[in-house]
Amino acid sequence: MRSTALSAAALGALVVVLAGCGGGGHKASTTTTSSSTTTAAAKTTATKGTDPNDVKKEAALLKEFASKTPSEIRPDFETVAADYSKIAEALQGVNLKQGSVPNPAALLKLEKLATSIDTQALAKASANIGAWAQKNCTP
Repeated sequence: MRSTALSAAALGALVVVLAGCGGGGHKASTTTTSSSTTTAAAKTTATKGTDPNDVKKEAALLKEFASKTPSEIRPDFETVAADYSKIAEALQGVNLKQGSVPNPAALLKLEKLATSIDTQALAKASANIGAWAQKNCTP
């Protein structure tokens, strides 16, 4: 469960960091598309909460975003997108409303999720994206 929270937090941080990325000399069309996709993902995350259907949509949006990132950072974005897709899949049918306890089947799904995400690879991808954003997205 902790891995899920860490993964979601890493994704949220990446979306926020990259929402302001100007592309640092990359093609304008890629920058514009990536920026608009990131902005949409950030808005969805901020306004929709943890509805499993919304998380699934966010996973699809992140996968689309990852496919349009510059080639030198794309594998790291694909790592994040793949892990977020795992989270979205695991959350299908899980009631995450405050004050409710997920049923045993849902708890088992979440437990399996925690072991399916390589937190070291995710942390490395997140660090690589952060370093790339700092180099390419600062004025």
